[in-house]
Amino acid sequence: MTLSPDLPAHVQFQNCFESFAKALRPEPERFHDLLKIVDEVIQPLRRSYWPGCAPIFRGDHLVVGAFGKGTALASDLEVDLVYLLPAADKYRFQNTGNPQSRLISEMRDQLVLNLSSGYVRSGLDRITVVCGDADIVIRPGFEHADGGYELADSSNGGNWVFTNPLAEQASIRVLDRLSHGKLSEIILLLKSWRNVSDAPIAGFAIELLAREFVSSWSESFTPARKTGRMLAEFFAWSRHQTPGDFQAPGNDKRIHIGDAWHAWAEAAYWRAVLAERHMENAAIDMACLEWRDVLGPAFPTIGAGDFSLNDISPAAVAI
Repeated sequence: MTLSPDLPAHVQFQNCFESFAKALRPEPERFHDLLKIVDEVIQPLRRSYWPGCAPIFRGDHLVVGAFGKGTALASDLEVDLVYLLPAADKYRFQNTGNPQSRLISEMRDQLVLNLSSGYVRSGLDRITVVCGDADIVIRPGFEHADGGYELADSSNGGNWVFTNPLAEQASIRVLDRLSHGKLSEIILLLKSWRNVSDAPIAGFAIELLAREFVSSWSESFTPARKTGRMLAEFFAWSRHQTPGDFQAPGNDKRIHIGDAWHAWAEAAYWRAVLAERHMENAAIDMACLEWRDVLGPAFPTIGAGDFSLNDISPAAVAI
């Protein structure tokens, strides 16, 4: 993006946010490479649980989490997926005390024995395959009759946890479209803030809060909506909404979000206020530096500093 001296300062300032947010997203080639790794990892499971299916069969797994919702950062190295098993496998271990633990162990063993590369470890509710710099996190599950999936969790004697990742993905994508891309932009910027500041708030909590915030935004959305102002209002609004319980899309379950991260959000809010004061005084360079402290050292500056909008690349914003 080339800056023009004829552009108003507020337009150039908004361009900083849009350019930075764009660079936070994974490159399409990176996402394609991760999907290739996923395909390689699940081949042993496919041969074991879906014999006779073609190697390119896609009905046995679903990419979920940040990559599934389009809210992953370029620096994210963890790909979450639900691996769907035939319904009969849910009952094979029914009388074994903890069927979820037995199922997870069996899948882990299949991967350990048949993967040509990668380190495999299992937890209470997942199997993680470490492939180079990427972690493929597999949650065993079954389709639920009412939609969604039941995932194995071996804690507390074993249980099935209901989740609806397709509803989560749809809720993000629909609202993102209605908000001219502001929802995904805000989520990416907030995750960058979380990583830079070490604020103790989970990515899923950021997504839930951002979805609630954007859906309650009273003004019209346009591509030129000031991102800095929206972030400042989010840092204030979110502290008034938490601690509290929030509805997960497509699920009766409510997610509790605490307040341990409030001090970090308050600090970010006051930097955003300072940035707005700098803009009122036509000091766009100082406003950019305030936001650089909030969002990361690769946030572009105009008029001072060592980054221009032409300098931004995914490598520069890796956090």
